Amino acid sequence: MSRDIKAHLFWVIPVNEKADGVRAAVAAFAKVIKPLEFQHAGHDYLAENLIWNASKGVLTGTVFRIRSSGLPAEIHGTKAKPLSIGPSTNLGEPMCFALQPDPGAALIHYSHTGARHSVLPAMLSKMGYAHAMQVEPVIKTDMLQKLQSKKLFAALEFSLTDPKGVQEIRAMGGSVGRALGMLDDTGGVNIRVEITMGHTKGEGLVANATKTLAKGLAKIGMEAGDDSSPVRTVKVRGSDGEDAPMEELDLLNAREVIKMQVDEAYRSIDRGDCQKKLAKLLEDHIDTFKTQAGNP
Repeated sequence: MSRDIKAHLFWVIPVNEKADGVRAAVAAFAKVIKPLEFQHAGHDYLAENLIWNASKGVLTGTVFRIRSSGLPAEIHGTKAKPLSIGPSTNLGEPMCFALQPDPGAALIHYSHTGARHSVLPAMLSKMGYAHAMQVEPVIKTDMLQKLQSKKLFAALEFSLTDPKGVQEIRAMGGSVGRALGMLDDTGGVNIRVEITMGHTKGEGLVANATKTLAKGLAKIGMEAGDDSSPVRTVKVRGSDGEDAPMEELDLLNAREVIKMQVDEAYRSIDRGDCQKKLAKLLEDHIDTFKTQAGNP
């Protein structure tokens, strides 16, 4: 039996350091490779089945988010009962990944209730990499090119839902900050903003501000996951020049998504099969990272 899953491409890169330092830390850890227990954002995780392919410079593995409470029930026909596991036994749902530390390319299996891509810097820290890192979704190259080529903007549209506690959004300030202020003032949970720009040429600060805001919102929206994102819409309408037609760009649907089939094992995914396929697909898409290198 096989199962359909999807994976996303991400940059996993140091904030102020060179990527080769991450590779060196992973290679050093690989000499005594072992399962890792670590914490991230108040949750416990286990990284296991870690495999370092030195010739390709690719690390594969599986990260489990450990669940010790709030567990599901056993179902027997029409009867439910507590799980028949001991008090010292925990549950975990796998998130498989393939990571090439230099240049910082990753293909990560999307696990809705398990670990998320944001745990990788914490895992690398546990391996011995001491510097701050960031994880950013890879936006399709053609969408980035289209956005960058736009000189005239007619509209920017975004919608937010229950964004309290999302510091990144509040830190953006400007129109986004004012929108959040309206939510706070009225006790609302959803807001949709559409900014129309008339017939201005939109050059200079206007065009740059529009591109920056759109990319910033899209980044936050794509990082949070399919169903939990506080950013639900990011669209711009623009053209390449005064005589060019207007085109709508839907940035939240611009993320690189890879659909794949993996074997099943013990009523879950076969983690070994998933990791091997992720590594192969990452290799197939490495040109995407090379194209965008220097501007992740």
